[in-house]
Amino acid sequence: MNQSRRLHVVMAQSGVGSRRTCEALIADGQVHVNGEMVEQQGMLVNPFKDAITVSGKPLPPPPTVPAVLLYYKPRGVVTTMSDPEGRPSVGDLIARLDRRLFPVGRLDRDSEGLMILTDHGELARRLGHPSFGVARTYLVTVSGRPSAATLRAIASGVKLPDFHTAPTEVVMVQQGADRARLYLTLTEGRNREIRRLFEHFGHEVLKLRRTTIGPLEDPTMVPGSYRPLSIAETRALFSAVDLKPGQLSETQATVRLRLIAPGHLAKPIGSRPRSLLPAGARRRPPTGAPAVFTRPTSPPKADHHA
Repeated sequence: MNQSRRLHVVMAQSGVGSRRTCEALIADGQVHVNGEMVEQQGMLVNPFKDAITVSGKPLPPPPTVPAVLLYYKPRGVVTTMSDPEGRPSVGDLIARLDRRLFPVGRLDRDSEGLMILTDHGELARRLGHPSFGVARTYLVTVSGRPSAATLRAIASGVKLPDFHTAPTEVVMVQQGADRARLYLTLTEGRNREIRRLFEHFGHEVLKLRRTTIGPLEDPTMVPGSYRPLSIAETRALFSAVDLKPGQLSETQATVRLRLIAPGHLAKPIGSRPRSLLPAGARRRPPTGAPAVFTRPTSPPKADHHA
């Protein structure tokens, strides 16, 4: 608690805004430390000892206990704090909470599934950084019948016009006459990567849902619902990125919710709720012998094309 940290990081963790926003406030001369205007970026401060003001208002110390929520983003909701076009956003939900949280990771407007909302800046950074390899699993419905060669190519990594996708794991769940359902597990994600992957091979993504984030999974959640993590889930998530959450208790491990109770539907709702599964049930590929295309042990020697 008494270690010095960079000023813009402390400001972000106290809910001022993103790190980039905080750096802009510093550059604009709106931040003072112990009565002196900050003139350079990267200044080290102790948030529990130094007097920090932003636009003349005292900066509260960062929360000593992390707030982490698991949120099921519905289709039709954008993963930003606000939207200039007036579309429903994750920020509409966050505005209802007692603490200022930030969404971690991206899900495009047409996708749904699990997201993390937190006020812990380092946790958010590590969850989004590919070097930590936090796996995310998606249930994808695509048009057509992807061939085994296509799935092996996706598993190995595909060269798209502007980047090369990382190896992934592909599990075929169901294949019909004109569409297929698959699980994809990624350890890094780029903007619309899954949609672009299948478009590269001539398949349109009809539906995309994120089902897991690292150790977190909850098949009972419905679109628009959210809940605090349990102590065990919090520790598992922090451990996945080599962090320690500190001392937790049943009352400290959760964020207080002002308007909506955990697990209840939160507006805006972008899609109809799915039917609930019994507690402990898992939406997993059927048992038997599903087609599994695991990530290779060595990089592909050549690019694959449909």
